[in-house]
Amino acid sequence: MFKYRQILGKIEPFVQAKEAILITGMRRTGKTTLLQYYFERCPGSNKLYLDLENVLNRRYFEEANYERIKHTFEFLGLDFSLPAYVFLDEIQFAPKLPSIVK
Repeated sequence: MFKYRQILGKIEPFVQAKEAILITGMRRTGKTTLLQYYFERCPGSNKLYLDLENVLNRRYFEEANYERIKHTFEFLGLDFSLPAYVFLDEIQFAPKLPSIVK
């Protein structure tokens, strides 16, 4: 069951922006649910959801060459010539992630 939260109204104006949206907060407050909510409602199929608690998903970000990470995402189905959306959950498990996202 999904309960509407005020944060939805605060995030909504930024959903179409090119910049990353970062959701932080205490444990067990619904961050993953919020991420999944937006993933399901994101238009089209040019999107990717990765839970970085999964070791296999974390390995994508261990690569030092950012172009290889992009190539991996393309292999996973993203087309970067179109608007693409990448949803990353549990980012604390990938310490290099902030510089990669930047």
